[in-house]
Amino acid sequence: MREFASRALRYRQGLEREAVFTDPMRLDAILRNLELLEEVAKSVPVAFRICFQAPRVALREGQTD
Repeated sequence: MREFASRALRYRQGLEREAVFTDPMRLDAILRNLELLEEVAKSVPVAFRICFQAPRVALREGQTD
């Protein structure tokens, strides 16, 4: 999972925001990689996820969860 995540994130590395959103093929690939990471993350045992869970960050005023 770590190796796949690294490859998925490297695919976007070095790109300006505009370049990501103007190339539909690249954007589709990045979004698909994020979907795959989400699916993989769901299979991680709950006990492990709790240990490495990111701390909750307070929402800005007017922002909804």
